[in-house]
Amino acid sequence: MCDQAKVRNHSILRWGYILCGLFSLGAFSVHAESTGPLLPDSAAGSTVSGNGGSWTPVGSLLSDVVTSDDVEVSVTEATAGTFTYGLELTFPISIPASATLDGVEFNIESHGGSGATLPGLLVYLSTNGGASYAHIPNTTGTFIATSATSHPDSIETWGSPTDLFLPALNTAAVNASTFKMIILATDFSGDATSSYFVDYVTCEVFYTPGTYGSTGAGGDWSIGSTWDSGFKPTTIENAEIASDSPVQVTGSEQCFGLEVNDRLTINSGSVVVTGTNSSVTAGVSDIGELANYSVFDTGTADLDLGVAVPAAYIGYPGSSVLIGGDANIGAGHYGIVTVEGSASFNATGDLNVGVGSQGVLDINPTANGAAGIGGIVCDNVTVGANSSLQFSTDYYTPSPGDSWDIITYSGSATGTFDLIEISGPGSAGLGIEVSSAKAGVVTVTVVFTGAGLPGTTNWGLVALLSTLAFVGILAVYGVRKQLYT
Repeated sequence: MCDQAKVRNHSILRWGYILCGLFSLGAFSVHAESTGPLLPDSAAGSTVSGNGGSWTPVGSLLSDVVTSDDVEVSVTEATAGTFTYGLELTFPISIPASATLDGVEFNIESHGGSGATLPGLLVYLSTNGGASYAHIPNTTGTFIATSATSHPDSIETWGSPTDLFLPALNTAAVNASTFKMIILATDFSGDATSSYFVDYVTCEVFYTPGTYGSTGAGGDWSIGSTWDSGFKPTTIENAEIASDSPVQVTGSEQCFGLEVNDRLTINSGSVVVTGTNSSVTAGVSDIGELANYSVFDTGTADLDLGVAVPAAYIGYPGSSVLIGGDANIGAGHYGIVTVEGSASFNATGDLNVGVGSQGVLDINPTANGAAGIGGIVCDNVTVGANSSLQFSTDYYTPSPGDSWDIITYSGSATGTFDLIEISGPGSAGLGIEVSSAKAGVVTVTVVFTGAGLPGTTNWGLVALLSTLAFVGILAVYGVRKQLYT
């Protein structure tokens, strides 16, 4: 573990988080995915468990249950209070073989006929093509809510996103052609033979994508032996960069969700996170180091940097990060984002720096003005009490009056950096002014402070600029405020 109390200035900080294996991640936040509502792809009558009364279509058994249009299949009890024959349906279910099945849910739009005083449907599932069935509960609680012939249909739910109901129900079972549901009807009052109508049926399958973890010494993302599964992750699997198993990317790669427990380096090409309910979290290791013209895309996910322990990201000139949600820098522990030259860091949502824990923006221009920095784009930007802005002159020696728009935002800018630092060659006697006085941007401007203030911080200059919405100055190179405790 690297001693963070000793990591202070810009250059040491960078090498501190590159060389020390200090970055580890909390538990991977895995979210359930679903197929969305699926319509039946086959329908047939069945005599399993029934006592008489077959389902009759207007068009066909299948066409009448795939559209909510009051063109319905119907059935009438053969004997009052007994079960009708079944309506057997299959669905085009296909979830990743590596996924874990979480639950299955069916919705049925239906109503009872004029003779039904206490109408009800029952739903059964089969994993063996109909040789045997097991009942699943109605989770809405009303079975059929109405008895009328004027089609005031109700939609009732059977099953649940989090229940399997059958011991044999698993990923392979629901993917198989032998997985079927059967609908039976009865009037629980038993006072007369009754009729029932079904208009529309859907099935939704809920699952957790599988996770492929890097193994051994790690390696190239594209090579199967890098991963414990023997196969590289794709759009349907989570990728976990395991501790002590760093991964390098040299091509165009994808995964459903991403957990980073050791270094992920994108040397060229891209990593795109595709899952609609996925997460991208880092807190053990760097989320990555992006070389020229490489891309890291979180899809629709937030980026949480520094979850349980420190984490860092470096964007080299020409690289880009695309965040589909919010970027939370210092999401629970120390987090730092370094932007060098034309590197860009773009969030569809908000940028939050140091709102929870210590968050640092590390800006490294290569020239004056727009040509020198790609910058950060977001919706709203919030700078919390634990925030720092580091400005490095490692790649460009600035002059007073040089300025850069480091953040462009479409919403609002709130807060003040707790610490602002300038460091590197030629920075002695210089300070930086940070302001959001220009609409929609956060601007950094180099100012001359003089070299006669050793060992102090020019808080007087901060006071002079306190009327600006988003402002601060640090005076003299070599002056430090402790970044870590």
